[in-house]
Amino acid sequence: MYFDKLYDLGIRLRRRSGQEKVPCPQCSEGRRNKKDACLSVNITEGTYNCHHCGWKGNVRSFDKKEKLKKYEKPNPSMA
Repeated sequence: MYFDKLYDLGIRLRRRSGQEKVPCPQCSEGRRNKKDACLSVNITEGTYNCHHCGWKGNVRSFDKKEKLKKYEKPNPSMA
């Protein structure tokens, strides 16, 4: 469900749903074992967690930030 949004974060996945462990785009480049699959990703729920650097989150929170509503106080002189 959230494959495309996870891909936009730099997480390279082989499946479109379910769970998968892949190298972390945040910390794997600076490590000795660059191919270590330290990032656990739940593609169906859109959550990710790195067991090495602690990078975690979910892509559903990005959806909520995009859809924030703007509220304005009514002008008291117009009442």
